[in-house]
Amino acid sequence: MAVKSRKADTGPLITRRRVAAIAAQLMGFGTTWAFIAGLGLADLVGFGVAVVVEWLLFEFKRTVLNGEGKDKALGVAAILVDSLLNAGGMWVWVLNIDGTEAYKMLAQALALGESMRLVPALLICLALGFALAVAPHQLWKELE
Repeated sequence: MAVKSRKADTGPLITRRRVAAIAAQLMGFGTTWAFIAGLGLADLVGFGVAVVVEWLLFEFKRTVLNGEGKDKALGVAAILVDSLLNAGGMWVWVLNIDGTEAYKMLAQALALGESMRLVPALLICLALGFALAVAPHQLWKELE
């Protein structure tokens, strides 16, 4: 009777997709920390709060994104909260998009105006915030 190794059953532990998942999770943590720093907790306490918040959100999101657990409502709520925290953490950066050559190109071609408007900035932040909320879970999964 041949014994299969665990590694042979699950494939490699580190893949490009998993490295991308880790990068996405770190970016999501960064935006959550930026949001919490905006509340006035910019020191080590803010870092600790961001770690705990991000970990709790990660665990709740697993119920929906990885099919674990039974309480899907908490998972959906965690995705929404994480998306908003991520969006809030990148708000300042997105408002400065109008200083980039890419924005200037699009602004001239599409007559968008010289500065980033608030509603498009909000939509960009929410879309990127949602992407950062779900990307670590989706990327970690191996392709079937």
